[in-house]
Amino acid sequence: MRFTLYGTHLCPDCVDARKALAENGIPCAFVELTESTANLKAFLRYRDDPTHADAFDVVRANHGIGIPCFVFEDGTLTLDTQRAIALAKQ
Repeated sequence: MRFTLYGTHLCPDCVDARKALAENGIPCAFVELTESTANLKAFLRYRDDPTHADAFDVVRANHGIGIPCFVFEDGTLTLDTQRAIALAKQ
């Protein structure tokens, strides 16, 4: 299943996620949040959408950003790299 990874090369977790995807031979579209305001706004639409509150509540409570963020073409969203890998292999 295809997906988009929202993140930044400045985030160690995002760098690790991209490495894990590459090691598993899983391609994805990557949206670099620090590249443009448009990219950041695209991510914020997911983060601030109430339908994804469960995924981001803990992140917000800990003053986190919520990246890496994996958004699949069917609307599934996860912040967990291993879950993203498992979903991509289905």
